[in-house]
Amino acid sequence: MEHTISSVSSQAQSQSQSVFIQHPVFGSGEHDGGHRLVARHSHWILSEPASHPQEHDYIISADVVCPGLVDLHVHVGPGISPFALTPEIVAQSGARVACSQGDAGWRNFDQWVRSTTDGAVRSVIALNVAPMGEHGGGGGLEEVDAHTADKIVALCTDHPDSIRMIGVNLSRRALGRASAREILNVALRCRDKTGLPLLIGLGEEEVISLGAQLDQLTAGDVVTYCFRSHPWCLFPPHGVDAALERALSRGVLLDVGHGTSSFDPEVAARAIGHGFVPHTISSDLQVATASAGTFIGLVDVANSLIDCGLSLEDAVKGMTRHPAAVLGLKDGTGSELVGGRAELTVFDFQDGHMTATPLSF
Repeated sequence: MEHTISSVSSQAQSQSQSVFIQHPVFGSGEHDGGHRLVARHSHWILSEPASHPQEHDYIISADVVCPGLVDLHVHVGPGISPFALTPEIVAQSGARVACSQGDAGWRNFDQWVRSTTDGAVRSVIALNVAPMGEHGGGGGLEEVDAHTADKIVALCTDHPDSIRMIGVNLSRRALGRASAREILNVALRCRDKTGLPLLIGLGEEEVISLGAQLDQLTAGDVVTYCFRSHPWCLFPPHGVDAALERALSRGVLLDVGHGTSSFDPEVAARAIGHGFVPHTISSDLQVATASAGTFIGLVDVANSLIDCGLSLEDAVKGMTRHPAAVLGLKDGTGSELVGGRAELTVFDFQDGHMTATPLSF
């Protein structure tokens, strides 16, 4: 797949209130041709068709421009978990909004807030069912007790802007000696009482069957690591499990969650080739994938998926309006421009791969 894109004007690196874009904003649903945007107080207040710029407009000449990117599954919050990065490092992936996947639980949520406030990205969280989140790197679910669900529900009620999902990982590493079924039941109670979707990392078959997990999920819940090949695989060569087909028919969503070992391009190509397109693209960016020479950010993951057959349109939606909708972002982030935050992402294509330049106005 080859695309061409011209460079973004260097003028657009500065703060501005008016922008002229020579081509449509991809995924915005706004206009079919060039148009002009006007920002006030960091939000777009006007988007209108335009054939040429006005005198003081900053000019973006590019084939692909889209709203700011949203990464549904990252690790952000330095010092909160051994996986978590600073917001500044996460911003290097191109994301403008980052959802911390379970780095904190109800006990250390306040610390997480302090570690992410006023960062280079806006951080929200999938609050971990484990009281201290990923603080110890594993086994934290052993601390779940009869009061955990009530603590989580109360915290979600008090912090609706920050807590956007309920996070649970049923892997043996996360469970320790805890019961997978009991932990899943706690997560489901939290989901049902808060109305927030689950972001779930499925457990190994020997811990809890795939059907026992997927059959409990409802519309809007998100299964991450969807293209991994081990220790479980949603898209094996012999065909998908009936439980997955049932879950998808109910509106359960698939998220990529690339990470260190949770993405197999053969699995991704096989799934995409059979029409199983991920709803959201996420990096699972963490300490291990952000070290020198191995940085795997959100746009890198999108490039890998395009290599596996994903369309550009689905790639853009998976990094913009889809994750924004899952997170319930009401400020226009990742979706329609007018009323949304004055953020854009400009893509440049070289040798079939894209690089992203995030812009704020």
